Amino acid sequence: MGGSDEASQAVTWLLRQGADPYVRCRWTNMAAIHYASYFDVAAAAAVLLDATKGIGRLHSVLKQHHLRQK
Repeated sequence: MGGSDEASQAVTWLLRQGADPYVRCRWTNMAAIHYASYFDVAAAAAVLLDATKGIGRLHSVLKQHHLRQK
């Protein structure tokens, strides 16, 4: 599949093409940051956090997901 470097490059490319990092999977309700974390791809997570400034709406996405899991 590729490694962490390839994943972060792919995420960077997708974001430059206009991909929305806040979109959620309709089946798991997870956003891209959830998948980066779940699959332990720190480089991709870092790109996503940098692109979203790591606060604000992303924090809201993570909080909503966490609350739904309870």
